[in-house]
Amino acid sequence: MRTQTITFILLIFLISKNVFAIDTKAEQAIVMDFDTNEILFEKNSNSKTPPASMTKIMTVYAAFDRLKNTDLSINNECTVSAKAYKMGGSRTFLEIDDKVSIDDLLKGIIIQSGNDASVALADAGIPMRDMIVGVASGKIEDTVVLDLDKAEDNYGQADLPAGILPNTGEIAFLQMDGDLSPEEFDLAMEYNFKAAKEIHEIMVDALKARYEGGEN
Repeated sequence: MRTQTITFILLIFLISKNVFAIDTKAEQAIVMDFDTNEILFEKNSNSKTPPASMTKIMTVYAAFDRLKNTDLSINNECTVSAKAYKMGGSRTFLEIDDKVSIDDLLKGIIIQSGNDASVALADAGIPMRDMIVGVASGKIEDTVVLDLDKAEDNYGQADLPAGILPNTGEIAFLQMDGDLSPEEFDLAMEYNFKAAKEIHEIMVDALKARYEGGEN
């Protein structure tokens, strides 16, 4: 009888464990207990993946730079444009012509990853020293290359993504995975800076067309 009771308890425990197991459709995930740092769930947690929402991260960086170095106030209000309202993907659900503070837009980007909040903040015309360009170089089959695709990034020998301000030459973000010699690193960064400058010119032309053309 005792053996049957123990077996029954173990069976309930195993069933309960399966019922409350964590699962996700995401390709990579990790869940950690805040107080104990215990890993409660992980899925491909060590696999390399590009940083998510790089453009939004760089938009937030630029906004905080201007808040720190100019008289721009976090309480300033921005008008939500039609273009911001129409943004797909993750959203903060802003409405056209809403007056939203920079504070709330930053929260919408950082907490909700809102594409509409990011565009609304960019549309606000915040004075900037420069525009940040995200680029990536790396090493494939012992050759330093620029503009890695997903397979090259995941399975190549090294990758070196960077956020660069071409006008000032500053590096806002830099990450390296894999192994590069000092010479390979210098060459990869030379590629990054050159590409950033070319992309920056395209961005400037696009902004001029956007605002000088009067598009909403």
